[in-house]
Amino acid sequence: MKILYLTHHWYNNSHHSKYSGFQRLAIFAAKRHEVTVITWGKTNKEYLDDNNVYTIELKPFINNPFFLRFMISFKGRQIGNKFDVIHSLYSDCAFFLKKNTFIMTIHVLPNIVKYNSLKGKLFIWLKYLLLQKKAIKNSKYISCVSTNLKEKIKYSEQKKTIFIPHGIDTEYWSIDKKDISSKKKNMVLCVGSHGVNVDQLNVIINSNPSYHFHMIGMKNFNFKQSNCRIYDRVSDNDLKSLYSEADILVRTVHFATANNSILEAMAMGCVVVTNNIPGIQDYLSKSTCIFVEDLADYRLVKTTNELDIIRNNAFTKIEENFSWEVVLKNYEQIYEKE
Repeated sequence: MKILYLTHHWYNNSHHSKYSGFQRLAIFAAKRHEVTVITWGKTNKEYLDDNNVYTIELKPFINNPFFLRFMISFKGRQIGNKFDVIHSLYSDCAFFLKKNTFIMTIHVLPNIVKYNSLKGKLFIWLKYLLLQKKAIKNSKYISCVSTNLKEKIKYSEQKKTIFIPHGIDTEYWSIDKKDISSKKKNMVLCVGSHGVNVDQLNVIINSNPSYHFHMIGMKNFNFKQSNCRIYDRVSDNDLKSLYSEADILVRTVHFATANNSILEAMAMGCVVVTNNIPGIQDYLSKSTCIFVEDLADYRLVKTTNELDIIRNNAFTKIEENFSWEVVLKNYEQIYEKE
């Protein structure tokens, strides 16, 4: 099968780890299919990469997020008839594609995502009105990474909409179960700022002075507690090392659809502490995490046996539902309809 993927995130132009992000779907698809990716880069070039993905990089004339997506989707329209399947990994890369010719995946919608700044609000609304709205109307199939996204799609578009979860690269994000016993029992990770509930996170930090909180990707927030260590961007290997050392990931959020750090933490043997809200509920339950709402006085206190049960349940959940191999099979069922 010849598959064309459109994405504005790729190896060198993503805020995600090289081994994270939804674009990893293309890497795993290339193990079984003939895969081409259209993305943007610093120069115009085409090449076959080390993962057997034929990559078309387009150099933008203007460094503008909307122009990047226009450019990628326009190129997809030009060469799309050479492929059996066109999949826009991020919905806003499908603006120029012809009606009923492509699959698109939705990660955010303005009635779920909340931004505090006017700039952020303007971006998400323009992104939806200019890019997503047309793409939703023209797509043949719509996949959503959470059921709360699916529920927000207009009734007239529901018949072509399906929930397929985000995936995780279990070939990279993995830990030997025998190494879990060496995790630091007082080390907590907080990874990522998207949707974070800073006030609630501060309460947890203040309520657990004996724990050491390692804050990654959150340099714009002012954590002054003595038990916090703030990181700027870290390398993939350093991030993996931090996951392997830490016992708990705390991810307090106002809203959620899918979350890379939660999946990474589950695969790396960290017990996840997060909120019992839509989006999160598609990935976690009381048997696979600790919900903030269930913490007594926000204290991170559980016996080793209780944590190990949660950890093992999360391991099983990852393998059965969220590895890219499993997620790809869900998409292949749609691809085969083409």
